[in-house]
Amino acid sequence: MLAAEDQLDEQLLNCWVETGIAVGHLKKKSKDRVKSVKSIRKQMSKFDKSSVGVLVEEMMRLHIPTLLAFDQKLSKDPHPDEDDYGHVVAETSALIETIAYPKLNSVIKDTKAKHILDLGSGYGGYLNRIAADHPDLSLTGIEINEAVVQEAARRADHKHIRFKQEDILSEIEHDERPDLIMMNNALYYFNEGERSKIFDYIYRSLVSKGSFVMITPLADSEKGLAFPAAFNSFMSGHEDMHPLPTRKEIKQLADTHRFKIKNETAVVKEGGWHFFHLTKKD
Repeated sequence: MLAAEDQLDEQLLNCWVETGIAVGHLKKKSKDRVKSVKSIRKQMSKFDKSSVGVLVEEMMRLHIPTLLAFDQKLSKDPHPDEDDYGHVVAETSALIETIAYPKLNSVIKDTKAKHILDLGSGYGGYLNRIAADHPDLSLTGIEINEAVVQEAARRADHKHIRFKQEDILSEIEHDERPDLIMMNNALYYFNEGERSKIFDYIYRSLVSKGSFVMITPLADSEKGLAFPAAFNSFMSGHEDMHPLPTRKEIKQLADTHRFKIKNETAVVKEGGWHFFHLTKKD
């Protein structure tokens, strides 16, 4: 109702509301009604002497946008280099990799995987770790950013890892069908329709009884809700990103595309990152 009346982006508004609830600034009064808590109303009022509302508005409209655009404002070239963002994202994903790898390695051992495909492989951190522990495996990484692919190839410690510059949505055909497919920290780059298409592609690509491993932050993580809520607001406000998936959405995608969720584990509880091991139903 509010979004329509004030011509606001409903999806982004909902994300902001969820963030407010998560950090304790808003409270749900009913299913469709949310209200600010009393202390926040006083702080944000333009009519109370102790209010900081005007200062917050100035920060939101002027200072924070300037801080977020610092790299563009410092550069003489007003156009940001998208490849730079690819490198930043790849480095961030490497932090999660360190924590999540032991869980992935357990799946590889349990399933006796031989051919592994990494969708959105970044700098190839997972693949390099796998190659070190399992030198006889066939490993392929798919990454859309050409500069990241080149850097991954340069960093590769093992020559038998293959990196390819491809779009996941192009449904690439492979010389050999993988028995394990990974997709880590990538789901929020795709909308709901694209996510469904990716799950379908993964199902068709895997061998019989193959495994699909995915690491992703959840919007409805049971622990560390404040960070995912804020992260979700950022994702929704960025034109190249989409809202984080919920546990319900992952289950629906799995059911629709004939996957069984064999295991789900929190990887970084404070950030809402979860590890999923899905197996193909035949």
